Amino acid sequence: MILVVVLVLAGTGLRVDGDLHVLQWMHGCEGETQPDGTLRFVRGVDMYAYDGNDFLSFDDRSGVWVAPIPEAQPTKRKWDGVQVLKEYTKGYLENEYTHLFTFPPPAPPEVSLYAKTSRVDADVVLTCLATGFYPADVVLRMKKNESVLTADDGLISSGVLPNEDHTFQRRDRVEVLRSDLSALSCEVVHEASAVSVTRVWDSQSSSDSASDSASDSGVSSDDSDSRGPGSGRPLLEHVQPMF
Repeated sequence: MILVVVLVLAGTGLRVDGDLHVLQWMHGCEGETQPDGTLRFVRGVDMYAYDGNDFLSFDDRSGVWVAPIPEAQPTKRKWDGVQVLKEYTKGYLENEYTHLFTFPPPAPPEVSLYAKTSRVDADVVLTCLATGFYPADVVLRMKKNESVLTADDGLISSGVLPNEDHTFQRRDRVEVLRSDLSALSCEVVHEASAVSVTRVWDSQSSSDSASDSASDSGVSSDDSDSRGPGSGRPLLEHVQPMF
């Protein structure tokens, strides 16, 4: 897959002989994403425009400046004569830009399903948390009797949020009657890491435990995944603001 990356697009006003002119420039690179997520450099982009018209661009393959109009020829000859400028421009495009857009490998989500008591004694807030995944595209579905819950059912979603590292998280919650807990589950699908995990709330064996099932993606499920964050057992306490 070819990826075109433009990092800088800027401009400034110049006053020449009493007239105002606009100088714009664009820097970036064109690359090809590899299976491991890295970016293979294809070519650099370093272009200048004057009053909306192409003025100069750098050909990183031949290492010279290209002037599409006669008015740019004097600047081209001057810049071509500065060898250090050409070497710096070529090196910057190849090294700095490619380095900034080297993508980390996919990371699978960690999925937890846990409950907190609601302010209404008869209700429970059930939360599904998926965290630590990369890239950000993820599908999270909370279900009741295999029907996907939506905002019309009272579902609240944090949406996909960044973690402190390069990974992401998403947290969905719904408030239900305690008697309805046995019919609830959470499904998380992260295609980039080929992971599909389902957490099923099991109120038969315990009022605050979850049973797990995983696809054949190689992800194992254990008791710790079904517990609330930072606790040795599933959370069951008065609900606190979560977002």
